[in-house]
Amino acid sequence: MSPTWREIWSGREVSDRLQTEESLDAYLLRADGYDTPFGSVEPEAWLRSVDQILRQLKLRPGHSIFEIGCGAGAFLIEPWRRGHQVGGIDLSPELINLARAVIPDGRFQVADAEHFTASEPWHTVVACGVMMYLRSTEKAENIIKKMASTAQHSIALLDLPDLAFKDEAEAFRRASLTEEAYRERYTGLDHLYFDRNRIREVLLGLGFDEVVIADQAIEGYRNGAFRFNALASHRSGPSPV
Repeated sequence: MSPTWREIWSGREVSDRLQTEESLDAYLLRADGYDTPFGSVEPEAWLRSVDQILRQLKLRPGHSIFEIGCGAGAFLIEPWRRGHQVGGIDLSPELINLARAVIPDGRFQVADAEHFTASEPWHTVVACGVMMYLRSTEKAENIIKKMASTAQHSIALLDLPDLAFKDEAEAFRRASLTEEAYRERYTGLDHLYFDRNRIREVLLGLGFDEVVIADQAIEGYRNGAFRFNALASHRSGPSPV
């Protein structure tokens, strides 16, 4: 029986040390799965993308950021370096242990996004490259609602597979492998695709004033051609948390 995405990510294991001359950012990207032939990202390009997202979210000193499916902390480590309080949840105990090691004062838990309720509010809540592993858009929208209820100012849905490019995305994956290798690797492991208009509708329906939907634009990230980001915010927010 083929494993599910849940089983794969909950059992995710990583090397316990950096490779020779490997940067911490490269190590965290590798730990978080950005090391496949068509899903790899160079650390410099990744950090430029994270910087752009943080600027779009208008994070200021004192603002906190929480990530659903945070993995080892590849996204969160940069806002943490800038002085923001960060936290997150992930299915993988090993990845959470790594996140705790590299971000000692982060607030991390092993938890399932579908059943998680935050114990405190956060200024911004992010989900990066995680929604595609859910089984239905209904489950995804339920998680988006939880994100909205936790966030005091904004949420960011990053690296969403674009329904408009589903055929192209799957053809691209198939072309990267032999048919036998593709079946062996991906049988039962479909990605969930999202309609941009529906995402906008959901976010506006949750009371956000501003919704920005844009193409994924990480340099050299081959999957980016088939992905998009959605950022939603309230025009005015409470005091920093």
